[in-house]
Amino acid sequence: MVNRGEGFSYSVSPDQIDRYKVWPIERRLKWLFYGNKLRKYLPSKTIEIQEAFRQGKPLPQAKRPSKAQPGPNT
Repeated sequence: MVNRGEGFSYSVSPDQIDRYKVWPIERRLKWLFYGNKLRKYLPSKTIEIQEAFRQGKPLPQAKRPSKAQPGPNT
């Protein structure tokens, strides 16, 4: 699936979909639950970047340390 201007995209083969469909509902829900639980522990910056991708927005700019002021010996 390619959808320009909509963040990121990925592809899933018909075989992957068919294999997922045969999973019991409980297994699918556990898979989603643990994926969401894992995401809670990601650094906030990583989640911010993921959300920007999902929404098709530009990546947030990294905060760079300001240049040090020249000292008396420079």
